[in-house]
Amino acid sequence: MAIGTRTIFGTNDSIKTIVTTGADTIELSKSFGILRFPLFNSSHRYYKLLGIEASASYDSTALYGYKVPNAWDFYNYQVGDIFCESYADQSQYYMRSTCSETQYGILSKSISGTSITYTVDTYGKSDQVYNSMNSAQCYSKPFINSTSVLSYTALNSKLRLENLLYPNMVIFGNAFYDFLFSGVNLGSFKKDNSGAFYKAVGLTLGSNTIFPQGDYLPFVNTNTVGLYLHDLQYQEYRSILFSNKLGKVSSYHDYFEYSMRFEKSCFTRNNVNLYGNPYVGIAENYFSFNELLVYPNPFHEHLTIRNGAGMN
Repeated sequence: MAIGTRTIFGTNDSIKTIVTTGADTIELSKSFGILRFPLFNSSHRYYKLLGIEASASYDSTALYGYKVPNAWDFYNYQVGDIFCESYADQSQYYMRSTCSETQYGILSKSISGTSITYTVDTYGKSDQVYNSMNSAQCYSKPFINSTSVLSYTALNSKLRLENLLYPNMVIFGNAFYDFLFSGVNLGSFKKDNSGAFYKAVGLTLGSNTIFPQGDYLPFVNTNTVGLYLHDLQYQEYRSILFSNKLGKVSSYHDYFEYSMRFEKSCFTRNNVNLYGNPYVGIAENYFSFNELLVYPNPFHEHLTIRNGAGMN
C-alpha cells in the first residue's frame, strides 16, 4: 500500500494505492472515492472513475469529469440543423395505413428549465388509407412548407428511456408501457465506430429477447436496430434507439396485425451531412464555359454574350 498525491478532476488530492495478491491495484481518492478497481474475473483490467454526476437531477453537465449522454444531449439541436423523419403505421389486414415524411430546419431555439422549444421551417407530406387493400403512398405526395413549433419537455426526468442506461448496463424496469402490454426494459449502451454514444432500449415479455451483435451506427441500413424483442406467442418486436449525435433515430413496434416504424432519415449540421440524404433540395443549374458566357458583371455600356452551344 502506498499514499501519494495526484490531480483528480482539477483538484490536488490524496491517493491511496493498494496492490492485491493477484498483482492488481485498487486506487482510492480522499475526495472522490474509488478511482480504479479490478474488473471481476479478469486480471489487469479495471473499472476507472471518469466522472461524477448529480444523482438527484439529470443535469446537462457533470459535477466532475465526463457526463454520460442523456435526453438533454440527444435533443439539444443547434440553430441551422436540418433533419428528416419518416413514420409508417400499417395494419396487416388493411384496416388502416398511414405514412408521413417531414424535414425540419431549426430557425430559433429557447430553453426554459429542463425543456427546449424550437421554431422550425417544416416540409411535410402524409397519406392515409382506411378499409382498403392499398397502402398509404407518401412518395407520390408533394411536400407542403410551413413554420411549426417542436418542443422537448422534462428532459431531466428519470422516467424517460433516454435517461435510464449507463455503459455496460442492462436495465430491468417497468417504465416502458403500452396499452397492450406492460413488460420490462432491456437495453444496451455502447459507442459506435466514430465514437458516438448510443442507447438501445427494448421491451421483453418472455425469454426470447435477441441482442444483435456488433455496432449499429452509422446506420447503413435504416432497418438496423440495436436491441429488439421477438415474442413467439404474440410475434412482437419492439425497440427504440437513441444517439448523442442524432437524437432519437429509430422506433419499431410490430405486434399482432399492426406495425409502426419511426426513422430519422437525414441529419445535416454546419453544411455537413452526418446521416442520410435530405428530402428537399433544388438542383443546381450548370452550364460549361463553352456553352454560355455573359460578362462583365456588372457592366456599364457594353455586355458580351457568348453562346457557344447555340442555345435560344
